[in-house]
Amino acid sequence: MNAFTTIQEGTMAVGSLGTINVKPGSYTGAVTLTKQITLASTGGAASTSISVTNDSAVQILADNVMVRGFTVKSHTGARGITNRDDASAVFQPVVGVKV
Repeated sequence: MNAFTTIQEGTMAVGSLGTINVKPGSYTGAVTLTKQITLASTGGAASTSISVTNDSAVQILADNVMVRGFTVKSHTGARGITNRDDASAVFQPVVGVKV
């Protein structure tokens, strides 16, 4: 298992159909998903969050992406999760919070 400084680094390193397992914690910075992958929290939405102050916390630009077990926090003017118009994605226990 590899450890990365940011979630985005993990998404760039994993191959298509791979899984990025994210340890519990509060993560800041946008995550862009550009290939068919699973982004999964190992601790669930109660203990793992992604937050941004602008842009989207999670942007999905690929088909068949799964995001599982996160709280997504966005501030005024920011979006929580966005996806390309024709992209298909599955979200399992994802909590959205506007702060």
